[in-house]
Amino acid sequence: KKAYVFLKKGVSSAFKIISDLSFTQQPQDDSPMQVFDTPVEVSIVDAASAVITAYSGNVTLALGVNTGGGVLSGTLTKATVNGVATFNDLSIDEAGSYTLIGSANNGGLANVESSSFDLTEATHTLTAVQFATDSFGMISPSGSISPATLSGSAILELWSNLSPTF
Repeated sequence: KKAYVFLKKGVSSAFKIISDLSFTQQPQDDSPMQVFDTPVEVSIVDAASAVITAYSGNVTLALGVNTGGGVLSGTLTKATVNGVATFNDLSIDEAGSYTLIGSANNGGLANVESSSFDLTEATHTLTAVQFATDSFGMISPSGSISPATLSGSAILELWSNLSPTF
């Protein structure tokens, strides 16, 4: 990388040369179709990895590795505040392994890729109880069905196929 510095005659204040973009808060393993639990942060840093707080500009995120075929949603371009762009509303709609790519709109900075993270379907435990009516028409438990671990889509399918009888 080349850096050019132009100084005027006289005393100049200290300056830092912008070096790179850096994920200062990496994306974490999570679940698809929900906002990430931990905001992602991309910072503008100098050669010593110190954040350049005077930098003002935008940072944009996009998907890099995308094994799940997901779509990245949320505010994908954020302005930096004190050299840091914070993405607090990101989500991806499919399970899989991913990376994010950060890019800046000015300063000639190279893109940066996040560490890999995985989005996996959450599992839910469903316990069902059978009910029967007695001779007075009162409903009472008549037994239970052992708990089953189902994915979210299986629970929806089970729910939609229930047909209560009275």
